[in-house]
Amino acid sequence: MALFSKISDIIQKKPKEIPLISIIIPVYNTTKDDIKEAFDSLLNQTIGFEKLEIIFVNDKSTKTSGVDLIKEYKNKYSNVLLFNNKQKKYDGPTRNNGLKHATGKYVMFLDDDDKYLSNTCEFLYNIIEAEDVDVVNGNYIDTYTNKKVNWENQNIIHYKTKIRTIDENHNLLGISPYLCTKIYRRSFLIENNLEFEEGLKISSDKIFNFKILFKANGIIFVNEPIVIYNRDTTNGFSKSLDYSYDKLKILIKVYTYCYELFKKELPEACHILLDDVNYITKYVLNTTLDRDEFKNFVEDLHVFFKEYVSNNKTRKNHKYHKIIKHIANNDYTNAYYEYIDFRNEKLIFKTNPIEKPRKDIYSKDFDDILVSVIIPVYNGERYLNSCLNSIHDQSLKNMEIICIDDNSTDNSLNILKQHSKIDKRMRVIHIKENHGVSATRNIGIKYAKGKYLTFVDCDDWLDSMALDTATKISQENNLDIFFFNRTLYTKKESKIENKNDTIYDYLKEYENKLIKNTNIDLSVLFKNYSSATGKLYLTSFIQNNSIRFNPRRTYCDNLFSIITFLKAKNVKITVNSYYNQRIHEKTYDACRDNTMCDNISMLKDMLNIFRQVTPLYEAYHEKFYNYMMDILRKTLYKIDSQYMLEYFKSTQEFIGECIGKNHLDKDIIQSLNKNNLLYYTYIKESIDKPDKSRITIPISIVIYARNMLEKEIFEVIHNIAEQTFEFPLLRLVFIDNNSKITDTMNIKKYSKIFPNIEYIRTNRDYDETQLYNIIPNYITTPYVMFLNPELFYVNTAIKNMFRSIRKDNMNMISGIVEKSDTIYNTLLWTKLFKTKYLDDNVNFYEDKNHMINVEYNINDKKGIINTNIPIIKSE
Repeated sequence: MALFSKISDIIQKKPKEIPLISIIIPVYNTTKDDIKEAFDSLLNQTIGFEKLEIIFVNDKSTKTSGVDLIKEYKNKYSNVLLFNNKQKKYDGPTRNNGLKHATGKYVMFLDDDDKYLSNTCEFLYNIIEAEDVDVVNGNYIDTYTNKKVNWENQNIIHYKTKIRTIDENHNLLGISPYLCTKIYRRSFLIENNLEFEEGLKISSDKIFNFKILFKANGIIFVNEPIVIYNRDTTNGFSKSLDYSYDKLKILIKVYTYCYELFKKELPEACHILLDDVNYITKYVLNTTLDRDEFKNFVEDLHVFFKEYVSNNKTRKNHKYHKIIKHIANNDYTNAYYEYIDFRNEKLIFKTNPIEKPRKDIYSKDFDDILVSVIIPVYNGERYLNSCLNSIHDQSLKNMEIICIDDNSTDNSLNILKQHSKIDKRMRVIHIKENHGVSATRNIGIKYAKGKYLTFVDCDDWLDSMALDTATKISQENNLDIFFFNRTLYTKKESKIENKNDTIYDYLKEYENKLIKNTNIDLSVLFKNYSSATGKLYLTSFIQNNSIRFNPRRTYCDNLFSIITFLKAKNVKITVNSYYNQRIHEKTYDACRDNTMCDNISMLKDMLNIFRQVTPLYEAYHEKFYNYMMDILRKTLYKIDSQYMLEYFKSTQEFIGECIGKNHLDKDIIQSLNKNNLLYYTYIKESIDKPDKSRITIPISIVIYARNMLEKEIFEVIHNIAEQTFEFPLLRLVFIDNNSKITDTMNIKKYSKIFPNIEYIRTNRDYDETQLYNIIPNYITTPYVMFLNPELFYVNTAIKNMFRSIRKDNMNMISGIVEKSDTIYNTLLWTKLFKTKYLDDNVNFYEDKNHMINVEYNINDKKGIINTNIPIIKSE
């Protein structure tokens, strides 16, 4: 049935006076407040509310407050109508339902969460009546920017543009299809049977707008804002869908339809539509897609993208040109990698171009294998071809390649199978459950047949002479292990010179010398780059000593490297680099989650190894205990804040075991340097809880703790623990008087574990400024700072402030907010006080911005200094 087939029947049911304008408003789960704002904007129209026909169409709302208000309007005003869809149909069919019931000479649309300016209807009506055109388009104010949309991007520079047909000015096709800024002659819609496309949840207005512009005989564009477009809303009818694959599929349908429409009606203007490739690309980059979803998108729209690239009239966006080019070429693999890059997910950078398996690499296998190359693989498709090609290219041919796929969810297994077909030396083992890199390497060791073995990570690669050189040196010197240097690479393959990550600095004196564990300072064990890669091992040495990786997920390389070094009889080192390692974001920062607790298990295992060999323990226990405390101390400051408490409890258990079960307290104390001894004492006091601390704490940090969530508590603690000023030398004082019991318990939980965390709850009902004014009564340290729990210190803040206030013997020192030149003379959070001076001379007050400020007594402003030391992080 045609959209307007029953129009005559409907008109007969209406009053004889035909409304000037029918305004159609689709409704879905709209709030009562939004409906009221939209309706009030209609009620106040200067054209006269009685000359309007207001048609609400409810699309099966599940929240009824807005619909209930519409019913009240319907009962009150005879020109307000409400119709209900029998089933949910989304925006296009809902507007069609409204059009079916419209009787006005002209038609307009309004979204349920937007609103007209007071003269909108009169402004558009006067123009369309006077100019005798089919459609008039206005502009709108976007609440996100609070500005009208800039039409100059479409080369529309005149306030008013009138054309007879769209063929006169193709640029006008690029103006927003937003319906609420337009007025249509209803007879024009009826005569051309113009309606919204069915079956689309979104964007049917785009197709409708193009149909209008292609058919209209008389079009006007007026660059005057007439609607307030509420882009921030989450309740409105047309804004109810966010970035999603479902929405992307609809966009694909819409643009496919529009492209066919352009080619049929106005092919010479296709570049206007093709420019939306940039919008589509931006949308895709903001949408979470799996590989299959992304592949489907590329297959559906690659022709559209190809037309965009080849059309010399389109506006090229250099920001997206790589991914657009790959999509246009239907190269979904490289396009997907660019997509991952933009979304900053696991695959952070890539080789360019992606290397593909080559033909006929090696068809011969060997009975007498010299080297087994063990490659654990998990979701390594990004660099796997590059890694495998570097193995194929080795000048040494007498080897086997053992690849263990650890149940990858990407295309890794298929890549391995492709390579294995063209290189008979390659063996692919697939594990049906993910077990981690340790287990996969152990499987490789089990099946290794070569005289030597080496490990290569699936995102790294070897220089072509690596294995040939390593085996020759190993055979000539009867080596158990041969170390070679590595080159580190970051994004764009630029080299990093970071000598702490190479063996060169502290082992160069041993280069080209035959090393035994009896003629080397074994303290290098606690400096040695811990990775198992970058080394060639004698397979019989590994097998005969039953050396395997610990099955835990992290820190498995550390123990493996130390055990092999201790057991090896002959080792040699070269500073020449043969191993190339990609440094990802995760490589720099390592894991910060609770897997960091694995390093305590690793330390326990290492301690047991040393204690089993008395000469080793006697010679190197001092180095080991400092190594141990360095790891424990730095991990606490580095681990993600939500795991900090768990890690510290594990540390307490480990140190408690060292002291109680193993009686190592004396050895540990005598071994440690100043910072490590401080932290060790701190841990002991957290266990023993002595009446008097052996640690003299100079600074208290006061935090107003009213109703703090546990997440906020551990974020504050973690921020202070990250300070370059040692954490045990800081007392954290959480103070409040009116928190909920659950919040109080959260803080007490931390104060029971960490000896330098204190919780104070006052008996009187003070506000925040009053609490700060009485705080000297509770502070025993000579200095005090304050921290708003919503702010964070710069990592060097406390150390720099403390050094400065003591150097100049000041009473108070002020710093600044990071990346700001402004010195906040009164802002509390940027200051360090002498506690006595604070008690005698300072009051606090709250300003109109709810910031706590400092007020000094007039008689004593001596010893106050303002500095440019960054204290508070800007973000």
